[in-house]
Amino acid sequence: MRKICVLHLLNLKKVQSFGSMRENEVSQMIRKIGKLAASSELVNLTEMSMTLTSTIVCRVGLGKRFGRGFDRTRFNQLFHEVQALVGSIFCSDFFPSFSWVDKISGKFGRLEKIFQDFDSFYQEILEEHLNQEESESPEEDMVDILLKLRDDKSFPVDLTFNHIKAILMNVLLGGTETGSAILVWLMTALMKNPLVMEKVQAQIRQLVGKMGMVYEDDIEKLPYFKAVVEETLRLYPPTPLLVPRETIAKCNIDGLKFNQKP
Repeated sequence: MRKICVLHLLNLKKVQSFGSMRENEVSQMIRKIGKLAASSELVNLTEMSMTLTSTIVCRVGLGKRFGRGFDRTRFNQLFHEVQALVGSIFCSDFFPSFSWVDKISGKFGRLEKIFQDFDSFYQEILEEHLNQEESESPEEDMVDILLKLRDDKSFPVDLTFNHIKAILMNVLLGGTETGSAILVWLMTALMKNPLVMEKVQAQIRQLVGKMGMVYEDDIEKLPYFKAVVEETLRLYPPTPLLVPRETIAKCNIDGLKFNQKP
């Protein structure tokens, strides 16, 4: 799966080809926030960031955008049910002989149902692509690429529909939750550190002006903003794989300065 993602799904050329689509979705979110702010309405950043990342991931992965024959409610229900089950504790994971506890509690039944629901969801997407229905994006989405690899006799892996569904599951769930979590933690950290937020705002406004738009190519011209994002990822990794660590002394790692934790 890693080879397929690196070489075919998430290579540099493919990621860059979806740049305009990402910028379009971000600009729509900013306009929506602007309208809510103008009317003094509350903004649910968690919900908005989840909507943004899920829309981008679905457009890149499935060639579909919510609201155009693609039911957001159905996807959200499936996604939230998976999140709830992933965060649940199953007795059978620790004591296999006590798997009957999970059956009695209904967790096994919920797992089977969500697997069936997602399977039918992905099957509908695959059938649409196999029937060559017109895609909303001029670029190939991930389903198109995976179906081509499936038909490629020279490809070393014998891809099946189940393999494709599993890859899409990882991409959709991982991409949606990870991207949303990073954005929420970043904004939370900025709200807790107003001086840092002022510096970020000043750097952005100096580059594009108060009413300008920041594009992906502009990120390299915003070193302080990049440092803030990197620090957010260090402090709040979306998928922590290492043992938690602290800086016991002031240090410098690859040009990044870290103060001793108070």
